[in-house]
Amino acid sequence: MSGVGCWLPLAAAVAFVACGCRSAAPAGPTLDDESFESWRARKDPSYGWNERVALHLGARSMDDEFLPGTSNDTVVGLEISGAPRGSPLEFVLGLFGSGGWSSTFEEDEGVGFGAGETLSTGAAEISFGLRLAPHFEGVPIVPHAGLGVAGIRVQREELFGGEEVRRSDSSGAVYAHAGLTWLGQGGWTLTVEYRELFASDLRLGDEVGDGDYSQVSVALGVWL
Repeated sequence: MSGVGCWLPLAAAVAFVACGCRSAAPAGPTLDDESFESWRARKDPSYGWNERVALHLGARSMDDEFLPGTSNDTVVGLEISGAPRGSPLEFVLGLFGSGGWSSTFEEDEGVGFGAGETLSTGAAEISFGLRLAPHFEGVPIVPHAGLGVAGIRVQREELFGGEEVRRSDSSGAVYAHAGLTWLGQGGWTLTVEYRELFASDLRLGDEVGDGDYSQVSVALGVWL
């Protein structure tokens, strides 16, 4: 009995220390499965359903004969993209606009509007397509290429014979683009992209042409 009595205080001390170690573990927030998926997707752009918003700024070249003064227009755009976990294929929604001002033109007599001054030209576009953007582990630069459909509306305002003449038309089209995206810290991205739109068909007054263009832009984006 005396031997057992000697061991009882020691056993109690060991139990007390063990309980103290467990209770001393730092308490912190726990993540359920859904929260963990969301957290992981934010930290790793190649994990989870990823959504990104990007703002574009660049230069666009259109048909300078049909749309005078548009050979070097400024273009701005907003692009929203998303992709399911593990897939290199992204869905892309884009909104773009471009414009140019103050140029002169001269046509043969009886063709188009004759001689005059283009006060302004502008184009607005909405597009939707698919983009292939494969991520390579350990490589912070992602190449991409895509194809989609677009709707473009073009407006031309001119001064002819002392009067302002405004013409506009809309058309469906197809676009293709390719570029490189750098994945920065904190979910930020920087993209350089080349884009072309083709297969549009427009009529401004008696003139028939297109709103096809070539475009180069830089885009600053962030993962949501």
